[in-house]
Amino acid sequence: MKISLNWVSDFITLPQKYQIKDKPLNKIEELAKEIAEKITMSICEVDDWEIWGRSLSYLKTAKIKAVADHPNSDKLHLVTITAGEEITLVCGAPNVREGMIVVYAPTGTVLENGLEIKPTTIRGVESTGMLCSAKEIGLSDEDDTILELPSATEIGQSLDTLFPDHKDIVFDIDNKSITHRADLWGHYGFAREFAILFKDSELKPIVARPVDLVKADKIEKPIQVAANCKDTVQRYSAFVIDNIKVKPSPAKEQQRLYRVGLRAINNIVDMTNYIMTEIGQPMHAFDADTITQQGLSIRMAKQGETLDTLAGKDASLTPQDMVICNDDKVLVVAGIVGGKESGVHESTTKIIVEAATWAGATIRRTSSRIGIRTDSSQRFEKTLDPSTTLLALQRSLSFLEGTHEEVDYTDLMDYYPSPLQEKEIILQVQDVYKRLGIAENQLHINTIETNLKKLGFQVRIVDKEIKLIVPSWRQQKDITIKEDIIEELGRIYGYNEIVAIPPKLSIVPSNMNKSYQIQRTVQDTLVAQGYNELYSHPLIAENQVHKKETSWKLINPVSQDQSYLRDNLANQFCNRIVSLQKNELNLQVFEIGRIYSTSQDGNPIEQDHAYIAITREKQKESNNESFYTLKNHINRVLSVLQLPQAKWERKIPQNKWQHKNIYAEIIIANQKIGTIFALSPSYSNSLSIRTEAYFAEIAIHTLEAIEKKQYQAVEENRFPVVRFEISIEAPIRTDYSVLENLIYGYEKRVFKVKCLSVYSLNIEIKSISIEILFQDQNGTISADDAKKLQDGVVAYLASYGYSLKQ
Repeated sequence: MKISLNWVSDFITLPQKYQIKDKPLNKIEELAKEIAEKITMSICEVDDWEIWGRSLSYLKTAKIKAVADHPNSDKLHLVTITAGEEITLVCGAPNVREGMIVVYAPTGTVLENGLEIKPTTIRGVESTGMLCSAKEIGLSDEDDTILELPSATEIGQSLDTLFPDHKDIVFDIDNKSITHRADLWGHYGFAREFAILFKDSELKPIVARPVDLVKADKIEKPIQVAANCKDTVQRYSAFVIDNIKVKPSPAKEQQRLYRVGLRAINNIVDMTNYIMTEIGQPMHAFDADTITQQGLSIRMAKQGETLDTLAGKDASLTPQDMVICNDDKVLVVAGIVGGKESGVHESTTKIIVEAATWAGATIRRTSSRIGIRTDSSQRFEKTLDPSTTLLALQRSLSFLEGTHEEVDYTDLMDYYPSPLQEKEIILQVQDVYKRLGIAENQLHINTIETNLKKLGFQVRIVDKEIKLIVPSWRQQKDITIKEDIIEELGRIYGYNEIVAIPPKLSIVPSNMNKSYQIQRTVQDTLVAQGYNELYSHPLIAENQVHKKETSWKLINPVSQDQSYLRDNLANQFCNRIVSLQKNELNLQVFEIGRIYSTSQDGNPIEQDHAYIAITREKQKESNNESFYTLKNHINRVLSVLQLPQAKWERKIPQNKWQHKNIYAEIIIANQKIGTIFALSPSYSNSLSIRTEAYFAEIAIHTLEAIEKKQYQAVEENRFPVVRFEISIEAPIRTDYSVLENLIYGYEKRVFKVKCLSVYSLNIEIKSISIEILFQDQNGTISADDAKKLQDGVVAYLASYGYSLKQ
């Protein structure tokens, strides 16, 4: 939204420092920057600003003395003008003629569009200066013809005296920063703020002609409000104005509209736009002669109704959209846009002028659905002050009386079923100082009262208790609680003036979320062992769901490929591996993600799971070495988490994608925390996985309840370790953990047992190579003792049927 400093200045007397009249351009630049900063720090955000009328002091009025054809062109003319002296120049404008009063730009002038006027030769004829269009000097967007000034215009005068209002600063306000401030969607709202922002400024009342009120059934063309939309019509005011003539608006009003981004059309349309931009109240004018005796009616649209709008787009309507009709014919989508038949025409002599306030949510919903957002709808969406409708109609009379000698009007019809009630807020003065972090001597209680009154509040302070009445223009979704009042006082006082003092608080470490700590530890430990983390979206297709009866289906999915919340990570994780194997076959990857399901009693369940995988190129003879590597990596994760030793128990897999022979559950403290497995051959082939692939799944949430091991620092054993390696033959289905537990149970001097490799001898027998470390806490193990320990452990394993590999 654009705000003109000159327009705001109509309603306040700015201090001399901030008046731009007679100031040079460089000073205006500095002034614009200073004002923009003040607005941003105290009112709302200023995105940018634009200085208008830069070239006005260089431009002169001139009279065309003669027009001749250019000797070397069919379209160009040689124009002789007088502007104190006679000058001949080349002009191509189609409307140039003898006797016109025009705008002349001498050489050296820099126009509003940045063009610098220089002496030039056009088709062999020297041309000094240029005759300007309205667009070139920033008065309108008309660019096809040169601007013609009134015949009574004095010749040779500077344009800054002819258009004094056009020398202006226009600020581009960030709309998002005033979403809650419906009162700031017009210049008068900013004038209220400027009156307190700039010291020694005083707010002036808006000049408006008073009109009388009358009930709807007493006027010539009544307004009827249907019962099904009474909740959405907060206020509807209208009257009929007669004896008008549709014609151009005065130049000042046209130029102001142009500077804030609106196009001047005629005095009736310009009137509605001008008042909307001035006080923030949108309006609409109907040709009264086209409205039948039934008058206007407001109702909800019927399904299938359409409207050919002034926005150049057809609007298809539903019963959720509010419309204004005549004889049940839709004329306007209420609060948004009129139809092509709802406006005024050149022959219009009598109009119905309306000003209303609607329920903001209804306007926003309709505007979004039909894809039409106008200056009016943007304001109505904020829920406007209902008291502004009467002021807008009064201003319309004042505007039209500036373009007509006399106009007639009927008494005003005003539908206002639920008048806005006074809103009182009570707060303690001490609350202000406490919340703002300032002392009483920094913001005196009298200053508090003065500032609130300048903002429009009715204020009464008794025994350091502030009782105030919120003005109507701040009640709608803006000032509702005492903290809002404190915020108002803070921004007027100046946030930069509040000294930042660190709070005196004891520094206590925050309690970390246990689940997050576990996840982070798992991530860090896996990354340290050479893994890369993957991420996939939690929405999946129906064919990827594991158990449809307990899964979560979206009511309104974006696409069928994302219609369910995942109840497993397997499908997505495996698909990512297939994708990655296009570039690299040997992978170590993991993903930690949330899965969703439903409990037996119907309650939703959300759980975090980790999927871990190792893939290796297939060898002619596989020893499942990667399986044991993955197992060791998981043991490392559990060790870093300080969890007890895990057990790996063979089970029958529960899912079709898991290998029935290469599958085990991970058990800690008699609780299943996860699984380790290979993919079933059929599932692996269906995915076209090109390598051996081993997976582990850990339910992160199960680790939270397991009690950690308490580590204690002990003195390192000073005596040497005796290393011993053996290869044991065992049945193909024997778990290494069975041999490990046997060896640890053989003798207390067994310090560490480690699996080195597993090798299949045939379909029934495998060889397991094991490293055993012996260490004595009390002394060095002699050679004889070492020999006895080695022979003893071999004999001990043989007693259980595990012999040395031959």
